[in-house]
Amino acid sequence: MFVLAVLNYGAQDHTLDLSAFGASAAVLINTTQDRAGTLDLSALAVRPHEGLLLRG
Repeated sequence: MFVLAVLNYGAQDHTLDLSAFGASAAVLINTTQDRAGTLDLSALAVRPHEGLLLRG
């Protein structure tokens, strides 16, 4: 099990490959409060000024 904090301080979208941590992770909380469920870590899209706390 892991907890991962993902932060995008920039003004552009970013797509990250975080599959080294696992195939997917559950959203614990995010700054925009509009994501829930499980996210694919091989192509994680992070929006501008967004933060995510994920559990795998």
